[in-house]
Amino acid sequence: MAVALSSCATVIAGTPIIAADTTNPDNADIGALRPGNYPTQPRPPRPRAGSQAAGAIFEGQRMAANVVGPWEVDSDITRVLSVNTTPMQNAASLWIDFPKPGPDIAEKHGYLTGFSSGRGADMEEPTKTLIIAVLRFPDEPSAAAAATEMAAEQMKALPDNVAVPTPIPGHPEAIGSTRPGTAKDKPTTVAEAFTAHGPYVLYQWTELENGGIDAATSMITRALDLSIPRIDAFRPTETWGFANLTSDPVNLLVRTLPLGPDDRAYPPMGSYPPAAALHYETDPIASSRLFDTAGVDGMSLINTVVYRARDPEAARLIADLATQQFKSGSGDDHPAPEVPGLPKSQCFDRRTNSIAMKALQSQFYCVATADKYAFKTSSQQLDDAHQKAAAQYLMLVSP
Repeated sequence: MAVALSSCATVIAGTPIIAADTTNPDNADIGALRPGNYPTQPRPPRPRAGSQAAGAIFEGQRMAANVVGPWEVDSDITRVLSVNTTPMQNAASLWIDFPKPGPDIAEKHGYLTGFSSGRGADMEEPTKTLIIAVLRFPDEPSAAAAATEMAAEQMKALPDNVAVPTPIPGHPEAIGSTRPGTAKDKPTTVAEAFTAHGPYVLYQWTELENGGIDAATSMITRALDLSIPRIDAFRPTETWGFANLTSDPVNLLVRTLPLGPDDRAYPPMGSYPPAAALHYETDPIASSRLFDTAGVDGMSLINTVVYRARDPEAARLIADLATQQFKSGSGDDHPAPEVPGLPKSQCFDRRTNSIAMKALQSQFYCVATADKYAFKTSSQQLDDAHQKAAAQYLMLVSP
C-alpha cells in the first residue's frame, strides 16, 4: 500500500545523534545522513482518541485482526484493492463498498464502525475478486434490520441488472444474491451476501470469470466459515470507551515519521499487530510466514511504513522481502540510487506512463533497516524519499 505523500523537503544538515564511526548492523554512516527538515527524534506518546468519532477509527483498526483476508479464502486472491481495504469509521465511509442508500440505512440503525478488506487475482489472470467486510451495530436487532434492508437495496443497485436471491450453501442465515457481470470485456458472475451475526453484519462480495453461480456462492461459503469464528474471538470496546482508545496499540507511532502539516491523514494510518498488518501487505501469504519467522510484533503506517522484528537479522529478512517484491512485482520498477549514508538500503523508480497510476502511487520507494526495524519510504521525488529514509533511520535509533 502506498504511504502518504509529502511535499519535497529542503535539504539541510542533520544533527548526528551517535558518533559517525559507531559500529551498527546497518553499516550506516550517520554523518552522511541528510534528513532535510523532517523530524529525527521520537515523538511524545500519542494521546487517546478523545472523542467517540476518533475512537471509531481506532476500533475499526482493532477489528482488522479479526477480519478474514480474502487470500485466506482463495490463495489466488492477493492483489490488494487499496480503496476497499480500510477501517470504515462512520456510515459515510461505507461508500467504498455500498452504493446509496446503503450508508443511510446503516446510519439509521446506529452503525458504529467496521473494517473492509479487498483483494483480486493478478490482472493478467481471469477475474477473481473478493471483498470481505464486518460492520458493527449497537445490538443484534439493529444488525439484523440493517442486514435485511441493505441486502434488499443492494439487489436493486443496478436497475438494468437486478440481482436474484440466491442461497449460500451451508449458511441459511445469509441473505445472498447473484447477477451477471462484466470485467475486462468478459462475462462474470457476481455474488454477495449479508449475514447478521450478533451485533455484526458480515458482508462478502465476489466476482468470478470462471465457475458461474456455484463457484461464486462457494467462495462466500468459505469466507463465512472463516469469518464467524474469527469475529467471535474479537473483544469489542464498549462505545463509551471509544474516546479512551489508544491510537498506538503496538507502541510504534512514536518512532514513525509523522505527516507534514499539509499532508492528509487517512483511516488506515495507524499501528497494527501482525494479523491486522497483513491486510496492507503486497503479498500477505509470504508476509504471514515471514512475520512468524522474523518475530514481527507490530507495523505502523503513516508517512513511512515501519516493521518491528525480533532482532537486526530478522529485520533484514523483512527488508529483503520488500525489495524482492519491488524487483518482481512490476516491469516498471527500476533501481534508483541508494539512500546516502545507508549503504544497505535499496531504492526503486516506479515509472509509469499512466496518468491515473501517477496520481495513485508514488514514483520513488526506498527500503532500509535500523537495528531491529525495517522500513519503507515513498515520494514523488527521489531526494525526498532519501530524506524521509534518513529521518526515519535517525528516529528509530534515537535513545
